[in-house]
Amino acid sequence: MSHPELVENVAAGLSRRGLPSEYVERVQTELADHYADLVEDSVDAAEAAERLGDERRLTKRFVREYQRRSFAGRFPLVTFLLGTPAALILSWVVVMLTVQVVVENFLGGAGTTVDGHLSWLEWATLRIQVGIFLIVLPSLVAVWFTRQARRSGLGWQWAALTCVLMAFAAGFFQLRIDYDHCMAFISTPQLDSSWLPMPVEWLKHYLTTPAQLVQWLPPVLLGALAFRQAREQPTAATC
Repeated sequence: MSHPELVENVAAGLSRRGLPSEYVERVQTELADHYADLVEDSVDAAEAAERLGDERRLTKRFVREYQRRSFAGRFPLVTFLLGTPAALILSWVVVMLTVQVVVENFLGGAGTTVDGHLSWLEWATLRIQVGIFLIVLPSLVAVWFTRQARRSGLGWQWAALTCVLMAFAAGFFQLRIDYDHCMAFISTPQLDSSWLPMPVEWLKHYLTTPAQLVQWLPPVLLGALAFRQAREQPTAATC
């Protein structure tokens, strides 16, 4: 393989991995300069290209060097397997405390009922709150972490892991409303495995209930869209 072809192929491989154009150009310049130095030292062109290294190994080397620049690239398991659920739980706590403070101090306890009947406004308030917890927040976490995976030079597998975790968390819980006391609470699924295998029961829970589909589909779709957009958009190089 000639020098121009080798360098161009390595640069193309780095671009496909989502690495920023500034970094790709710097690597391309570095390889070209190294090749020129070898030729100036009276090294045969074929031997100079061979000394540059194998295309696949060079691509992996520069990808790994770029990944070491970020925490997510250095520790993907910690970031996406542990960090994603932790971020979702933290967002739940923050939003729950914020809503509680706003309702008690600024709205005078609005959203609760004293007559034992659920008004349309109270019903809408409960639905919005649950939608924030089980749709909006998991989707935002999925979008943020999938973009981090792409910007760190990681593969689609880490973005997929994030989307699966958020979909599992969002679709796992069920909304139940106590109309007599105007209360909404989130419960875990009641699985009946008396005649169906447990995996089938879980699939039934996630796939056959419209509410569960509405909950777990947005994190998957929005996360995949964010990963694709991050792939297509140029990324600024990190120092």
